[in-house]
Amino acid sequence: PLTVLPIRHIGKKLARRSGGIQKELGAVTSRFNENLAAAREIRAFGLEERETERFSLVTRALITAQMKFVKYEKALAPLIEIISAGGIAFTLLYAY
Repeated sequence: PLTVLPIRHIGKKLARRSGGIQKELGAVTSRFNENLAAAREIRAFGLEERETERFSLVTRALITAQMKFVKYEKALAPLIEIISAGGIAFTLLYAY
């Protein structure tokens, strides 16, 4: 029963982070589509550096969101094992 609370807490965070990843992925796709659609204009006005930087910022935001998701996802299994081990140890001490 003690593992339910951390699982619910981390599960909510994972769901929130998943939504953030979808939002950031949409931003990356949108920026990529805009750059492909206006390739001639970007070259004509010499905006390559500016568009590269803007795309880089959006991509970094996506990577940051993905890393936060992975952080919580990977913390879940060890947390459950630690709580379970503590519960077993407490049960053995109580039985002794």
